[in-house]
Amino acid sequence: MNTLTYNSQSQLIVTIDDASLVKKISDAVKLIKGVTSVRISKPNDQILQSASYKAGMEDIKNGNVTSYSSSDEMFRDLMK
Repeated sequence: MNTLTYNSQSQLIVTIDDASLVKKISDAVKLIKGVTSVRISKPNDQILQSASYKAGMEDIKNGNVTSYSSSDEMFRDLMK
C-alpha cells in the first residue's frame, strides 16, 4: 500500500546580524502560537576555508592586484 504524506507547513527564514540576539529571538519565536520548531544554523564557512579564497586574500594582502579605470579597459586587457 502506497501512502502519500503532504507537508503543509511553511518556513520563515530570518537572518540576524547581531549574534548576541540569536538566542533571544529564537526564544521569542518559540512563544508564538503555531510554531512547532526553531532551528538555528550557522553560516556556511565552506567558501572562506577554500584554498582559492585563501590564495586570493593572500594576494590582496601582498598588493598583488590590478586596477582598471573602467570595465571596458578591463575587458580589453583580458582579451589580449
